[in-house]
Formats: sequence, structure tokens, C-alpha cells
Amino acid sequence: MNYAGLTPYLVKAIQDIATISGTFKANLIAWLGSATNGIANFFAGNIHATNELCVGDTCVTPQQFQAMVAASAASSGNSQPTTPPSPARTSTAAGPSLVLNGNDPATWTLNTAWQDNLGALFTYSATTTGPVTSTIYSTSTIDTTQPGTTTIDYWAQVPNGDWLHTTRDVVIQAAANNNPPPLTPGATSTATTTSR
Repeated sequence: MNYAGLTPYLVKAIQDIATISGTFKANLIAWLGSATNGIANFFAGNIHATNELCVGDTCVTPQQFQAMVAASAASSGNSQPTTPPSPARTSTAAGPSLVLNGNDPATWTLNTAWQDNLGALFTYSATTTGPVTSTIYSTSTIDTTQPGTTTIDYWAQVPNGDWLHTTRDVVIQAAANNNPPPLTPGATSTATTTSR
């Protein structure tokens, strides 16, 4: 087979496909969009939907899809959605807010298992019952085997579907040494002992 001789024909066929128009193009689009065309699986490197992504009778806009991904990530313990909103240290728009509790940065002892014990206060207005508040805890995992600073995320979804995001720095450091300094030679201790 002369593969080099086949190349010009392949190029021409691709060019013809790129210029498809008219009735054939409309019929091709309708056929590809039909659930009755017999296509059971569709594979592609990238699929771009500019208006909606539809599965069966359910369609979502890009914003709805991003909110679903964020909600799924938050509920599965992955605290950072694929396409997060712009992070801010404290999100305090009029109405809903997500404000850090406690210190920022927080300190944590080296080689001690991490558990978020501060959280962030999430506040929003309910329809008629007034403000609703709850504490959101980060599900981020932190490596505490090395000293340093890391950032954890807090996410909260407002009932209208919007997301609030804030972060806290966590400083991993060795435990404080509360022992008195060693005595120098010739010094006496001020500690007293009681004998029984």
C-alpha cells in the first residue's frame, strides 16, 4: 500500500468534511443529536457545550454544572471544586457570609493528626425565620510530619446555589518546650522538695 500517496486524499476528505453545509449538515446534526441513531457510546478527547449539557431529559448550564461539581467535591471530602469561585480570606457580601472562627493563621503541633477544630461560621437569611448560622469545618487533609505552612479551604453553598469560599493558613510547628533551662555549674535550684 502506498501510504504517502494516500495522504493528499485524506487531507482533501478532511477539508470537505470541514466545509459541510446546507441540508446535509442539518441532517447530520439531527442524526448525531438523535437518541435513536444507534450510537451507544461516544468517545472524545474534549467535549465542549457552550449553552447546556444534556443527559436524557436533564440539561444544565455551565454555572449549574460547576455548582454540582463543587457540591459533589465538598460532600466527598475533596474540599476544592474543579472550578472554584475566586477565593477570598473572608467572604462577607451583604446577606450570606462565611467568616473564620479563631486564629488565622492557626498553629498545629508537628506529628499530631490534623483535625479542624475552629471552622468558619456560615450565615445566611432564611425566607421568614431570620438568619441561619452553622459552623463549616474543613475536610482538607494536612501533612503534619513536616514543619511549614499550608492552606485549608472552607466552602458553603447558599440556598440560591451560589458558593462562598474562605481559607485559613495552618502553621505546623514543633511543640513548645516548657521545660526550664538547664542549670549552669555552681547554680542552685529554686525548686523545693518535700520529704515524707
